[in-house]
Amino acid sequence: MDEYKKNKNLARKEYFMKNAMFFIVAALLLTGCMAGTEPKSQEEQKVSAVTNNDNQEKEQGTAKEDITGTEDYSGTEDNTEQEIETIEEQVLPELEPLSTEMEMQLREDYYNYMIKLRPELAIPRQFPQDNYTVEKVLITGYYGTYNNCVAVMFNDPAWHIVSVVIIEGLVFGYSDSNTIKIWDKGDYYEIQEAFDAGVLGREDLENLAYYCQNYKR
Repeated sequence: MDEYKKNKNLARKEYFMKNAMFFIVAALLLTGCMAGTEPKSQEEQKVSAVTNNDNQEKEQGTAKEDITGTEDYSGTEDNTEQEIETIEEQVLPELEPLSTEMEMQLREDYYNYMIKLRPELAIPRQFPQDNYTVEKVLITGYYGTYNNCVAVMFNDPAWHIVSVVIIEGLVFGYSDSNTIKIWDKGDYYEIQEAFDAGVLGREDLENLAYYCQNYKR
């Protein structure tokens, strides 16, 4: 009996020990599984969050590129239109040269005009070559004829200084103090005087400004 009890007690101890070991091993395995699962889940969440952020940034970047591209195209189109407006300038035909008779008429009338304007020019000089004569009156520039009114420039003594005259928003530039004169039936006018007197119209001024800037005969 004593031996039986001993064996029974040993069997119970072994049973309890096996159960205890089973629960310990099971607990360890369960803990390990849980520990391994949680980090993996957190990592997946982090990767998922980073991926979502990247996708959002790419979508925003694409939207910005689309908007920027539209603005750039619009700006280029506006610049092109402005360039076209700048390039499209009025081109007038070349001027036909004055006839010999007309040139002589202009020179004689200008001589008389200068004598009236500066009577001292008619005073004889000590040396004949210094006298002011029609032969010394030369036309240095011809800028068109407008309603039988002729625009010319003469070789008057001038200050060597660049000058600019603006009339009705139109620019007339000169390399010295000489300016264009408008001949009308024997009389001479400055451009502003001719416009104020109705000798030249607005369209005449525009054409005259074109030839003044682009042409000289």
